[in-house]
Amino acid sequence: MSLTRIILFAVLTLGATAASASDLGRDDFGYGITLRVDGAAPTYRVAVPLHVYQHTVRSDLGDIRVMNGSGEIVPYALRHAAGVAQSRAAAKLLPLFPLRGTSTEPSASLKLRLQSGNASIDIERPAVGAAMTRINGYLLDARSVTEALSTLEINWASDAGDFSSRLQLEASDDLNTWRAVADGPIINLHYAGQQFQQRRLDTPRVSARFFRLSWTDAPPAIEITSVSVEPALAQQDVKRLTLSAPAKPVTAEPGTYLMDLGAHIPLDRVNLDLPQINTIATVSFETRNDATADWRQISRASLYRLQSTDGAELHNPAIAIPLTTARHWRVRVSHAGGGLGHGVPVFVAGWLPDEVLFVARGKPPFELLYGSSEAKPAAVAVLALGPSAPAGSATPPMREATLSTPFSVGGPERLAAAHPKLNLRLATLWTVLLAGVTLLGWMAWRLLRRLG
Repeated sequence: MSLTRIILFAVLTLGATAASASDLGRDDFGYGITLRVDGAAPTYRVAVPLHVYQHTVRSDLGDIRVMNGSGEIVPYALRHAAGVAQSRAAAKLLPLFPLRGTSTEPSASLKLRLQSGNASIDIERPAVGAAMTRINGYLLDARSVTEALSTLEINWASDAGDFSSRLQLEASDDLNTWRAVADGPIINLHYAGQQFQQRRLDTPRVSARFFRLSWTDAPPAIEITSVSVEPALAQQDVKRLTLSAPAKPVTAEPGTYLMDLGAHIPLDRVNLDLPQINTIATVSFETRNDATADWRQISRASLYRLQSTDGAELHNPAIAIPLTTARHWRVRVSHAGGGLGHGVPVFVAGWLPDEVLFVARGKPPFELLYGSSEAKPAAVAVLALGPSAPAGSATPPMREATLSTPFSVGGPERLAAAHPKLNLRLATLWTVLLAGVTLLGWMAWRLLRRLG
């Protein structure tokens, strides 16, 4: 074999061995779950079950894959769950009172008597004269609204003439002191069978007992018939899953406890179930990624378990912490106040599962494979799973896949050590690499000898 052929053979063998070493098959993963799809969508999503967090090697879930029925890896992405949900209460009509005359002050246009007990307004109108027929503004009673407001919807008669003007919104809690909140255009135009209307007045989040609307320029020849308010978006915590782990006391350090969650779940809430009632304790929570790393404090909080006068128990809420996937935890209880008393606490982790988004490419069944000491992260960006929708258009909903019961594929040994076949590949790779370097050195030595 010529020298050129030897070099070419070494390079091809090196490339083939490297490619095979990075290629993982179904049996290279410890476990699998069948992903059932209905075939009605190109992409699907599924929440990662606890078993995956318990039987993967990497805390970033880098050792998972989605495979189709032909044994091909399909594109997939990982997405963290949102910890808060946004909701909005239904729009509500507010009681509306016109303010007539030359002033927009309610006291000048109306005689108001507030009855806070039943949340009502008694109105006495002054005698109507020529100067009192014009409407300069409107008083809105918002005492029945408990949420902050973000938008007002202004309504007028359907046969109203054309106008273009601006409304100003002011807020007050006592009808005496007013503060400007927002202003914006209100428009009603018709031309050649077309209609253009601007009825919404957007405001920053605002809460008040009363609001006042007034025209910033000459009032148009219309009368506002009703005003509905749209509450601002409210955020509330999504209900977490919980995972409990018994605390193991550290004999040499009273008040110190160790916990192993047995999984690297993405948790952002922690708590302790205190063993004795009428306990108040200051506790620090510490984490580390493995059993040999240094401990790092992640939170310090006061916990309590008290009995109320009616016999019910009062517990502190869960403690919010930065998102972490640490498996090992240490709790240190301050001795001030007597610690925890008798008994051992239980560590409670609150968490939200990640989502796996995947493309249903190829024939089913699709499988979620996980648990491999050889796998490297292969997830793509979420946006790479499909083109983004044009502005103003609705994106098609992503369908939910259903999960089967987890089953063994390559077995738990795939998590503990490298696959023997992969060790052989790696040894072959290094052998060919060293042989190639030796060959190149020998060629250089021969060339130097010939050149003297």
